[in-house]
Amino acid sequence: MAVVATQHSIRDRLGLTCLALAAFCCVASAAADEQPYTAQGMTQVDARTLAGWRALRQFDCARCHGAQYQGSVGPSLIEAARTSTREQFLRLLLDGNPERGMPPYREVPGVAGNAEGIYGYLRGRADGNIGAGALQLLPKP
Repeated sequence: MAVVATQHSIRDRLGLTCLALAAFCCVASAAADEQPYTAQGMTQVDARTLAGWRALRQFDCARCHGAQYQGSVGPSLIEAARTSTREQFLRLLLDGNPERGMPPYREVPGVAGNAEGIYGYLRGRADGNIGAGALQLLPKP
């Protein structure tokens, strides 16, 4: 009987510990969501570029193009921004290349509305002006 009581006590404490840890993670995540672009050492960019970076993340372009957009199943978006003209890049982004698995995004407002920012972000990465990490909005003058 004492062994069973001890097992229940350990299980109850473990459950409370897990619950407390989960609550802490939720609070920490919520705090991070409130001010996601305030950490030191992040690249500062204009609002258009920040919106483009957010669109890349929201539509999970990394799923095909790699975690840092340097290529995986799909080609490197950074290299595409480096070697293509702005017009070529935007045409490929908006019209896609269905034969190679790239869907068109012209009718997707979150991508089409941020196409210039997406190109700006990837061109900045290609030029070495933007780092691979998170971004921060430039402070207002």
